Amino acid sequence: LQRALSDLGAVLENLRNTQNDLVRSEKLAALGSMVAGIAHELNTPIGNSLMMATHLVKTGKQMEESAKAGLRRSMLDEFIADSGAVGEVLVRNLNKAAELVSSFKQLAVAQTAEQRRSFHLWETVTEVVAMLGGALEQSHCTVSQAIPAGITLDSYPGALGQVLSILLNNAILHAFVGRDAGHIHIDVAPSDPRQEPRVADEESVVLTISDDGKGIPVDVLPLIFDPFFTTNRGAGRSGLGLNIAHNIVSAVLGGRINVESTLGFGTRFTLVIALAAPRRE
Repeated sequence: LQRALSDLGAVLENLRNTQNDLVRSEKLAALGSMVAGIAHELNTPIGNSLMMATHLVKTGKQMEESAKAGLRRSMLDEFIADSGAVGEVLVRNLNKAAELVSSFKQLAVAQTAEQRRSFHLWETVTEVVAMLGGALEQSHCTVSQAIPAGITLDSYPGALGQVLSILLNNAILHAFVGRDAGHIHIDVAPSDPRQEPRVADEESVVLTISDDGKGIPVDVLPLIFDPFFTTNRGAGRSGLGLNIAHNIVSAVLGGRINVESTLGFGTRFTLVIALAAPRRE
């Protein structure tokens, strides 16, 4: 009996270590997806800026040659107009790139340091959607949001961002399989008017993430937050994403998460989050 208990203890320790390794792998996968998304999003404005800068250099050299041979007023007017248009495109695209870098930096720092601070809910949601822009575009999935600008939380924006990333990635990977496109809606009220409104109390806010995907089977629905549960293990899924999201919501954000789904009509995750997260020891 003592040997059996000793062996069982060793097995449990190995399982615990394996679970920790899988959790770390899941977090690294989420970070990799975020980095790939920001790289994809930055590619467009930086590429446009490079193209405009190259054009500006080319026209500048042409003007230099024309000035030596005799510059006409029409050529000067054309160069001035062209330079102004190119400058506007450059400023617009570089501002876009700067915004993406700033959003990524804020989100990454918050996730790394688990920094608690006051933040606007709509701002964090917008940053997460921007980070996942590449994955959303590749899956032909659109995202809309309806979040009032006045909702402020004293909580952990990095933790909330990780939860949102997991839920959005989950929709991309599962909800729209076999579909050419899909739509996700994020708001503070049910997207389905037939449902009773979920009004938050004075100490919490209700956030819903709804998709119009294929839905979740009834026999699977009660299991989706269980650790290691996945319907797509053959593709290398660990089955820890939604379990991590559930743990973050309950242990870090001081809230709860539940899910409703109807086959063929989509899925809705409802997050009730404390406006002021519990203090962490």
